[in-house]
Amino acid sequence: MSTLYERDFYSWTQQQAEILRRAGEQHLNAPAGLDWEHVAEEIEQLGKDELDELYSRYAVLIAHDTGMPTESLPAICPSTLEQVEDQAFWPEPEEGRP
Repeated sequence: MSTLYERDFYSWTQQQAEILRRAGEQHLNAPAGLDWEHVAEEIEQLGKDELDELYSRYAVLIAHDTGMPTESLPAICPSTLEQVEDQAFWPEPEEGRP
């Protein structure tokens, strides 16, 4: 059985950041000087950075497959992941393109 960390790194980072924040508020046993809030922020940011990188790479793939420049792709995709992954969703390739 896989863990949340293995299945969904982004969700894991958000969850761990929240747990750390709650632990910091409760002053649980921890070394003196542990900066709970900044540790939580850094873990949270790791997840956001990974997600941003994934979106960026996905945009490059879509741009390559469609022949559209990445700049013309919307910042927020109006389609669901299921639609995008469905081959019938995409127009037929132009002649001469694979």
